[in-house]
Amino acid sequence: MSEETPPAQGVYRVFWDFYGPAAQPTAEHFKRHVDELLAREGLQGDVLGTGVEAVRAGWCAAWCDAPLEVAQKVGRALKAKRAELKSP
Repeated sequence: MSEETPPAQGVYRVFWDFYGPAAQPTAEHFKRHVDELLAREGLQGDVLGTGVEAVRAGWCAAWCDAPLEVAQKVGRALKAKRAELKSP
């Protein structure tokens, strides 16, 4: 039986990826849903920021920077596609 390594504490960036010609406006629209969830759950003060990133042509991502516990909560609620540790 192997032990799973617990996730590192720190700030995580959670992503929701969108592809195709409408990727940018879709990511911008989805960011509003992220902001609405944060407001509804009273998590704005726990989040370091939200935004939209153009990864490359035809690929944009909405993102949210937050501590592990908040990143997990937001990621589960809105079905995040990926996450990365920004700083320990």
